[in-house]
Amino acid sequence: MGNCPHRQAGSGKDQRSLPKLTPEQVRKNGWLIISGNVYNPEPYLKQHPGGEDLLLGFAGADVTVEFETMRHSASANKTLERLLVGVFDESTQPDGESPAQLANMRPNLAKLMGSSSSSKPLPSLTGKREN
Repeated sequence: MGNCPHRQAGSGKDQRSLPKLTPEQVRKNGWLIISGNVYNPEPYLKQHPGGEDLLLGFAGADVTVEFETMRHSASANKTLERLLVGVFDESTQPDGESPAQLANMRPNLAKLMGSSSSSKPLPSLTGKREN
């Protein structure tokens, strides 16, 4: 898995043109961090083979371990490239907090959704992105 496209920050995009995103931006927008890259899962929610609840359950977190645990197809990695919105700015991490600790800050999905309906997306994934 060491040669997966998500490991090559930006893959087909110019790394210098990608914005550096803070933990706050990742959390507010419900984005996902994989190997230091930040992805917006919203356009892919309905198509994800594991279901949208799986992605929404990880919204705002570093999911590198979870992503690498699953065997993803070449098609999945191509899709991931299209969802790339930036790179995670580790310099903005609070003292003593590592990027991996974002994995421990996963939101309570039912609480954020405000109901038990699994088809209602998180508000942070339905509006404009916050910077």
